[in-house]
Amino acid sequence: MTYSTLDDLKTRFGEAEILQLTDKANTGAIVVPVVDDALADTDSEMNGYLSVQYALPIPSTVKLLEAIASDIARYYLHENKATEEVEIRYERRVDQLKAIASGKMKLIDSATNLIVGESAEIGSGPIYDGAALVFTDDFLDNY
Repeated sequence: MTYSTLDDLKTRFGEAEILQLTDKANTGAIVVPVVDDALADTDSEMNGYLSVQYALPIPSTVKLLEAIASDIARYYLHENKATEEVEIRYERRVDQLKAIASGKMKLIDSATNLIVGESAEIGSGPIYDGAALVFTDDFLDNY
C-alpha cells in the first residue's frame, strides 16, 4: 500500500511542478516510473518509523499519512536541488514521523474516528489500564 499517489502529488503541488521534476528528457509528459520510485522510497522511510508503534499496513483512511508522504515524495523528486521550502516541509514531516514512532502523536482513522490499533473512540472518556485491584469487596469482607 502506498501512502500517496501521483494524483495526490498533482493535486497538492500542481501537475506543472511534477512534470518539471520528472521529465528530464523534455518529452512533455510526467515520467511515472520516476514518481513511482520516489513514492516507494517514501513508503520505505515512513514504514521504518510507523512500524515502531503500529502493525503494517496502516489503514488507507489515515489522511495525515497522505500529507506526510506527499511532502516526503516531493523532497525525493527534487533530488539534490530542493528549495528551502521543500526541505523545511520534509524536515517537519520527519519530525511528525518521529513523534508517531515515540508515541507522542497518534494516528487517527478518519473513517472511524478511532486511534489506529485501539478500539476506544477518541473523547469517550478515560481508559484505565493498570494492575488489578488489590482491595476488592471479597477481600474486605474479612475485616
